[in-house]
Amino acid sequence: MLKEETTTFAGAEVKLETMSEADVKLHTDLIASNTHISRINKRIYSIIEEEAKPFFDGASTVDQCAANIQSRVSLYLDEQYN
Repeated sequence: MLKEETTTFAGAEVKLETMSEADVKLHTDLIASNTHISRINKRIYSIIEEEAKPFFDGASTVDQCAANIQSRVSLYLDEQYN
């Protein structure tokens, strides 16, 4: 049974379901197979990977995941550029 959640995006309620292990592997393999990423900030990418893991493991909600990423990336950018 898949765990269902909802969130609001652009004013609309969106139903989310936990990804199956097969879907997680498919997306992970797709990302890993990318041969060209332009202008990626490795620290921001690392933050996204770290904060997305609990969501994909079913340990946090999408809203928690997004808030954690937003908070950490904002702090990082503030430290680097302000």
